Amino acid sequence: MFIHFVDFHALVNVGSPDHGTNAQVLKFEADAIKAGHTGEEEALVAASFKIEIPVIFGTVANNTAGTKDSRVLPGINIFEDWDSGDGYTGLRYVLAAATEDARSRLIDSAGHNLNGLALLVAIDMITAASNFVKALSTWISQEFMDLVGRGGDRIITWKLICQSVRKFFNRPHVARQADRGQME
Repeated sequence: MFIHFVDFHALVNVGSPDHGTNAQVLKFEADAIKAGHTGEEEALVAASFKIEIPVIFGTVANNTAGTKDSRVLPGINIFEDWDSGDGYTGLRYVLAAATEDARSRLIDSAGHNLNGLALLVAIDMITAASNFVKALSTWISQEFMDLVGRGGDRIITWKLICQSVRKFFNRPHVARQADRGQME
């Protein structure tokens, strides 16, 4: 039942659209059941406790330098990968759709599995996590444009924004480490 009580890190991980090919997704679902999880969402929430940043932001393998650089988000090397400026292309829009899908699925699941105060708390936590992701997405774009508009170098500014986003996810990641044993 813990999958209904998510923070923004877990919500983004559940919503991440890149879970591989159909065969990989089916294998993931089967492995999740074998590991004792009730399904894909529960396995993704548990997995979110093991990773520093949600996979939607990329992994070291996605980083063209192939290194763990705290100044970058490995899957988003330049601002235009985040937001191309056309109003619908870029990871910003993928993240928004994925987060909304995850929010909707988790609230629906909570409605089927919880009631009373537990349901209200779950809906509040899911909604708060979703609102945080929306605010973070807006902040990323606005802060980048504001800093560049004040004469900031685009590459240095993007690295600064990425470093900040990593910190937003790193702090809860470190705090959640104490709870990992309870999730596995």
